[in-house]
Amino acid sequence: MISMARPRKYKTEEERKEALKKARKKWVEKNQETIAYIRAKSFAKKFIEMSEDEDIELLEKWLDERKNNRQNDE
Repeated sequence: MISMARPRKYKTEEERKEALKKARKKWVEKNQETIAYIRAKSFAKKFIEMSEDEDIELLEKWLDERKNNRQNDE
């Protein structure tokens, strides 16, 4: 059962900023896979925008070769 607590009140702006910093750090530690996925997705989008058709065809060819090699190994 999830209980909802009231938001914590901080005495100073410094305390609030420090707590926010700590919470972000904790989130980053817990969500490494999510962060890696977001970075990979972003990189893939940039690659597709910057690349030409020949580059994408070459990449698809390499992926097919890897896939075939992996199936042959099994």
